[in-house]
This record gives sequence, structure tokens and C-alpha cells, in this order.
Amino acid sequence: YVPLIFIPQKCGAALVFDKTRSVLYAFSSAMAKLRLLSSKGAKPMIIKHKEFPKFKSWTMDLCGRPLTIEVGKVAELANASAMVKYGDTTVLVAVTVAPRPRDGVDFFPLSVDFEEKLYAVGRIPGSFMRREGRPSLPAVLASRLIDRPMRPLFPSDFRNDVCITCTVMSVDYDCSPEVAAMIGASACV
Repeated sequence: YVPLIFIPQKCGAALVFDKTRSVLYAFSSAMAKLRLLSSKGAKPMIIKHKEFPKFKSWTMDLCGRPLTIEVGKVAELANASAMVKYGDTTVLVAVTVAPRPRDGVDFFPLSVDFEEKLYAVGRIPGSFMRREGRPSLPAVLASRLIDRPMRPLFPSDFRNDVCITCTVMSVDYDCSPEVAAMIGASACV
């Protein structure tokens, strides 16, 4: 028998895949699909949620508050990513590296972006200011604080583009998001 994967959709439809992830059937009714599969002798495997086999979590106590680093669950297309939780402050750190060095550069192209979002503190932009705008001065300083200790960690002849993006998801005013971003960036690199 050929193992088939049954994935229910939100609209009540269903998709059926084989081991090579090619779509065999698409049904508007999940029950009709199950009847067809059982008539052909196949045993469908029902996936109800996504599994994360590479998920790892580390927890420690830092200054009386829990610091948790979770790896392998978010930003799967990045080369490395971590969700850092320090108290109620949550920062997503993602690191991407170019596969080949850039031609014609004699420096290490490292860019660090520290993104503060208004939704992290519970504000939704409206009226005249609808966009986030450029980074604030503390965000630029936080990017520099992450950039300076990271540069010596790479080889001196490394010329691939490296982008470290730290996105603040939620803020606890007692726990600094800059500290969580620095720890997450060093964990990802």
C-alpha cells in the first residue's frame, strides 16, 4: 500500500499527497475523499498540525526573570532563527547568509536591523501616521550595539552578505528588548 497524506483545508476541501509531495487528489468534501481512498485500499495519514522535529528550547534565570531561547519553530527559511523571551519581552531574531561572497568588496558586509514595531507596546498606527517610518535613535544604537561585538566572531576573509534582523514582538517595560536581541543574535550566529 502507498502511504498517503491527507491535509484538510479551512474551507472544507482536502488535498491528498503521496510520499513525493505531489498532489494526487483535491476534493471539495473531505468525506468523499476518505470514501475514495478506502475503496482503493489506501490508509490515509491525517495531519492535524505541523510538527517541528528540530525544535529546541533553553531556559535560564537572568536577573530574577526567566530567559527562554526557542530555536526551530519560526522563520524556517532563514539560516538561523531564535525566539527569545525575557520576562514578557519577546524578540524574533533571524540571521540570513548569502551562499556566495559578493564580488568586488574588501570588507565584511554585515547588516543588523533592530525593528521596533508599534504593536509590540500595544499601539496601532492610525490617522496621519499610518506607517512605522524610519528607525528611532535607540533602535539605531541597539543595532550598533549588536553589530560591534558580532564582527570579530566571523573570519577576517569572510565576504558573504550577512543580515541579522531583530524584530520586537512584545515589550515588558522591566525587561529590555535590546538585551534579548543581543542574546538571540549571538545564539543564532
